[in-house]
Amino acid sequence: MSDVVLQVNGRHYIGWERLEVVRSLEAVTGVFEAEMSAQLPGLDGRNPIRPGDACSLKLDGETVITGYVDDVALRYDARRSGITVRGRDATGDLVDCSLEGQQFKNQTLTQIAAALAGPFGIAVSSNVQDAATPFASFAVETGETVFEALERAARQRGVLLNSDGAGGLELTQAQGIPVATTLQRGVNILAVDGTASWRERHDTILVKGQSANPLQAVAAVAAQQLGRAADTEITRHRPLVLAAEDQGDGPDYKTRAEWERGVRYARGVQVDVTVQGWRHAGGLWAPNTLIPLQDDWLGIDEPLLCTAVSYRLDESGTTALLSLTRPGAYKLLPKPAAEASLWAT
Repeated sequence: MSDVVLQVNGRHYIGWERLEVVRSLEAVTGVFEAEMSAQLPGLDGRNPIRPGDACSLKLDGETVITGYVDDVALRYDARRSGITVRGRDATGDLVDCSLEGQQFKNQTLTQIAAALAGPFGIAVSSNVQDAATPFASFAVETGETVFEALERAARQRGVLLNSDGAGGLELTQAQGIPVATTLQRGVNILAVDGTASWRERHDTILVKGQSANPLQAVAAVAAQQLGRAADTEITRHRPLVLAAEDQGDGPDYKTRAEWERGVRYARGVQVDVTVQGWRHAGGLWAPNTLIPLQDDWLGIDEPLLCTAVSYRLDESGTTALLSLTRPGAYKLLPKPAAEASLWAT
C-alpha cells in the first residue's frame, strides 16, 4: 500500500481517500489536491487545517511538495463529513505576486532569480551553465509577476523554471535522466492515450533575415540571407516562412531552420501512459527523465522524455499518469554569435 503523508504545521495527516499530485517540467510549481473523511485519524471533528498554513507532502517517504495550503473545502451532511485540501509548492507565490519596476546591470539569471525570489524566502539553485552568463541589462516591468519576469529572462537563456519539491526554485534544462524501467504494452502499461500530429509540421521551413556583417549591409545582399530545412516525412506542399529573431547570415539561419524542423518533429508525438503505482525500479516516476517505451501498436520503440507526472489515489488504487514526448521537443536553439559576444564576460 502506497504511503501518503500531508504535514501541516508540524502535524501529520494520513488516511487520504483521494489524491492527485502533479509535477511538470513546464510548471514552476507542483500542485496537489487531497480528500479525506473527517472521521479518519488526524481529524477530531474540528478543522485544524487553514489556508496559508505551511505544508509538505510525502509519497512513499519522498517529499514531492513543500509550500502552502491554498484552499480548504469542508462538507458534511447527516451521514458523513469530509475535507479537501489543495496546495502548491512555495514557488506558487512567484506566480501570484507582482513587482515594481527595477533594472539589473551585468547580472546573471541566477543572480536575478535570487534577488527576486529572496523576499519570498525561496532559495535558488541551478544546474545550467547558461544561467551564469550575465545580461548587459535586464528590466523588470511594473506589474509583472515574479514568474513572468523570470520566465522572460530564462527563455533568453534556454532555461526552465522548476520547483525542486523542497520549497526552492531550480533553474534547469530538459536533461532526460535515464530510467532503467521500460514501459511495455501488455506488461506494465494500464492505458495509453497517444497522438501523432502533422498539424505544426512543414515540408519546407525557410528562415529569412538581415546580415549582421556590416560589409553585407547593402540591402540587396542582406535580403538574400536565408536558411532552409526540409522535413522529408511531410509528403505534400506545406511551406513555412519565418522572420529571424536576430541578425545573422546564411549558416545562422540554416541552423535556425533545422532547429525549428527538429522541434516541430519531436512535438508531433505526445503519449500519455498510465501505470500502476507511483514507482519504478529506481524510485518515484518523475519529470525530466528519459523513459524507454515499447509499444508495437503505437509503433514506438525508443526512449521518450517525461514532461509531467500525475500521481493519483482513488477507489481504483494508486496510479501514475506519465506525459511523454520526444526529447528533441526541448532542444535548445544555439545563440547567434552576435548575442554571445554582447553578453560575454
